[in-house]
Amino acid sequence: MTQSIKFSLEHENHRQLQTLCGPNNQNIDYIEQEMSIDIKQRGVHFKIYAEDEHTLTKAQRLIEQLYDYCEQNDSLDFNDINIHKHELEITKQETHRYATKPKTKNQAKFLQAIENNTITFGIGPAGTGKTLLATASAIQQYKQNHISKIIISRPVVESGEQLGFLPGDIHEKIHPYMVPLFDCLTELIGLQKLNKHLEDKTIEIVPLAYMRGRSLKNACIILDEAQNSTISQMKMFLTRIADNSRMIINGDTQQIDLKTKRTSGLLDACERLKDINDIAVVNFSKYDAIRHPLIHKIIQAYDPQD
Repeated sequence: MTQSIKFSLEHENHRQLQTLCGPNNQNIDYIEQEMSIDIKQRGVHFKIYAEDEHTLTKAQRLIEQLYDYCEQNDSLDFNDINIHKHELEITKQETHRYATKPKTKNQAKFLQAIENNTITFGIGPAGTGKTLLATASAIQQYKQNHISKIIISRPVVESGEQLGFLPGDIHEKIHPYMVPLFDCLTELIGLQKLNKHLEDKTIEIVPLAYMRGRSLKNACIILDEAQNSTISQMKMFLTRIADNSRMIINGDTQQIDLKTKRTSGLLDACERLKDINDIAVVNFSKYDAIRHPLIHKIIQAYDPQD
């Protein structure tokens, strides 16, 4: 059964698009022939038809990579296309890139909640895919032109140990806290694209304290490690939302690094907002820990009552 996928290239540049397509669309025709697919194209908007999802994903990535290549090159021939196609086949990066496929029922429930609600809370232990799925969902929203930017934040709170004075300017000081977010984005879109998005500010990675006073329109805003936000910080974050935006708030209530659990903005918000329409709370369990088979056993060893 034939399947299809729609996507748009990140920015419209007439010369770049002309180079990608080739004279009389010969490059697009060649890709169709080589991959046994059908491509419908109008400007930077594409629709691809293929027999399976794997081919659709690979074709989309090939076209996107070729378009990036054409930004720095004034010509594209069949040999260039074959080289890029071969690189895709040998690097095997299909696993996570743009993938939002759930592997458990709760992961599926989480993605469905994000799609159907303006604000979604994902609560659960480490390794359950909360950050990866939230970020991948945000990227999909951006790729489909539903939003114009992605903002990812987290509280700057030390986990148990006192790190003391950190050298450097403010960006160097907060960088260690943001590394997990950089890692997740690099895994999903690659370092080159991430740097490009960070440069043009279509992706922002900022500490929670920097969110005060902002009005966030046309964005997907993710708050990670939300268990370490205070009640006042959570209220501040939630009230940043503006027109055509979605929020995804993730956290693990068993890893609160604040002085007392009752000061956690995540616990407080879930209780206050649980009965409000357009806000969803999805709870993960140790059995959703798919990062590594040992994780749910480790969680069980530390919390046998769960």
